[in-house]
Amino acid sequence: MIIRRATLADAGAIRSIIAPYARHRVMLPRPKREVCEHIRDYFVASDARAIMGCCGLRVWTDRCAEIYSLAVRRRFNTKGIGTRLVRTCLKEAARLRVRRVLAFTSERTWFSRLGFRGIPLKMLPQAVYKEKFIRGERAMYLDLPRRPA
Repeated sequence: MIIRRATLADAGAIRSIIAPYARHRVMLPRPKREVCEHIRDYFVASDARAIMGCCGLRVWTDRCAEIYSLAVRRRFNTKGIGTRLVRTCLKEAARLRVRRVLAFTSERTWFSRLGFRGIPLKMLPQAVYKEKFIRGERAMYLDLPRRPA
C-alpha cells in the first residue's frame, strides 16, 4: 500500500469511499464535482487494485489547516490506513509551515491518540464557522512544531 496525492482519476473512488459515512451522518457528503474542485487537497491510500482510503487537507490561513473527509473502505478498517493518511496530511501541513491543524470529528479518542486535543469553537478561525457541522462532532487541534525559516 502507498499513500499518494490524489488525481482526477481518483475522484469517483474518493466520493464512493465517503458516501457510506455520509449516509450514516458520520461525515459531510462530498459530491464528485466538489471532490474534483478540491482534488489537490486529497491524499489516497492505494494498492495495485484499488483506492482504500482518502483524506483531505484544507488550508484556511497561513496559521491554520483542516483535516477533512478522512475515510477508509470498511473492509480495510483497523489496518492503520487512517493513521497513515492523517500523518501524511500532517507532514504536508508542516511542509507548508502551517502552525495548527484542525479536525472536526466524533472520533475524539482516535484523534487523541495522534496528539489532537479538544478546542472550543469560539477559538476557531472565523472562516471555519461557515462550514456545516454534523451533530456530535467536536473540534480538535494539533499544534505543529515550528520550523526555522
